[in-house]
Amino acid sequence: MAEQIDMFRTESNVEWIKTSDKLPPMHDWVLVVVEETRVVNADYRSVGIGKLDDLNAQSTQPCKPGWKIAGYGHWVGLSIVTHWAPLPVLPER
Repeated sequence: MAEQIDMFRTESNVEWIKTSDKLPPMHDWVLVVVEETRVVNADYRSVGIGKLDDLNAQSTQPCKPGWKIAGYGHWVGLSIVTHWAPLPVLPER
């Protein structure tokens, strides 16, 4: 698995966009770089799939955007995702 991740990092043609420069459209699933510094004694950085969404969708509170990351059991704040890219096109069958 580690070899596949390294290959993805070095050989992919993904053009990453900094979240500080631009955010993706709300509700669109995209590739994301998650940077988590609360892991015990280490910085953690990974690639995942996520979408920007309204954290208060079930509430009468004002809209507050956040990230829903596939595999996470909770919403995360905007600062946890540092970069994003559109999902690649699926190969033809």
